[in-house]
Amino acid sequence: MTIETRLNALKSRISAILNDDLRYALAERIRELGYIDLRDFFQARPVLAHVHALERMLLVARA
Repeated sequence: MTIETRLNALKSRISAILNDDLRYALAERIRELGYIDLRDFFQARPVLAHVHALERMLLVARA
């Protein structure tokens, strides 16, 4: 799976989040990684480790 595919899938999963607590936690994690907000994250072409960190966070939240 390419980074572009993973970013698009991540963007779709993030936009489907209805839980505000999870949205705030995700925003905090994005800031911890050094990005201003979601828009900055996706425009910055993040490294794979940062994409994986957010994917992992969403998987844990779903469990």
